[in-house]
Amino acid sequence: ALSMKHSGEVYWINKGIVKFTKEQERKISEIDENQIHNKDFLTKRIWVLCYMKMILSDNIVDNPFIVVSRNKILEDSLNQFKTVQGLNLKRSLHIYFIDEEAKDVGGVYREWFSCLLHEFLVSNKKLFTINTNSGPGKNTVLVNYESEENGNILEYYEFFGKIIAKALIDRILLNENLNYVLLKQLMKRQITFDDLKYIDIEIYSSLKEINKSNIEEPNLNLPFVWNIRDRTTTE
Repeated sequence: ALSMKHSGEVYWINKGIVKFTKEQERKISEIDENQIHNKDFLTKRIWVLCYMKMILSDNIVDNPFIVVSRNKILEDSLNQFKTVQGLNLKRSLHIYFIDEEAKDVGGVYREWFSCLLHEFLVSNKKLFTINTNSGPGKNTVLVNYESEENGNILEYYEFFGKIIAKALIDRILLNENLNYVLLKQLMKRQITFDDLKYIDIEIYSSLKEINKSNIEEPNLNLPFVWNIRDRTTTE
């Protein structure tokens, strides 16, 4: 894992030191956010660490405690994030599990984080699904478009985005592998046709071949089959 010392030195944990001079770090930190996408992975990581260091430098005061129960960790956490006054994602979070005496000095917070992300995936609200299609997006987490369409379902997705942002701020490694399309949605980047390969490589390949074909060519036999699922309910 890539990390940064208080001195500003960047290093790989258990994998040797990666040294950058202050001047190199300064130049990386000054790269425009619209240009950082074209840089190599290590430069991107250094840029993110420098950015986090900058926005967190003046946030010392901790947040109030987040109080949740284990059997309703998703609902309780969402409600706490909505109702606790002065909650700031840039500051440290401290978690208290109801009827438990453990003091949160970091371990309880990470346990809450892990349990919360797991609940997002297995919740009966069916917010997310695992992509079982072949291709580069296989076994990654996708939004489940068949999730329950109740009144506050979008609040859960918005909350998920905040939790991912908090993971980036606190440098928490996620066990779940998010689909590339979901990551682009979280970053509000435009979804393109080529992104379809991360959802279903077979459909992507078929549409790509169709796109190459001249549909006005005589005797061209293209068997189109459209499968449309009507999600509306009628009496």
